Amino acid sequence: MIDSGREARPNSHRTLLLALLVAVTFFMENLDATVITTAIPQMARDFASSPVALNIGVSAYLLAVAVFIPMSGWLAERFGARTIFASAILIFTLASILC
Repeated sequence: MIDSGREARPNSHRTLLLALLVAVTFFMENLDATVITTAIPQMARDFASSPVALNIGVSAYLLAVAVFIPMSGWLAERFGARTIFASAILIFTLASILC
């Protein structure tokens, strides 16, 4: 006889961790958008430009998110979700360091 209670716990724990991972990922995305929005006045001063001229940065960020989220789904099916997610974190970290 198979004890179904034992099988449900690891699955439940894994589901909770996956939901937490997705929530943290969306939080990072929203935080990043907030950071670029609040940094526009300082960036405008540094570049000797008007803040309105730098709004293209916010638009470019939102466009990149709109393009790469569906693309990441396709890439995850092709190369594996773990590989693509780890690559995305690495690219994000490197880009943040370069900024």
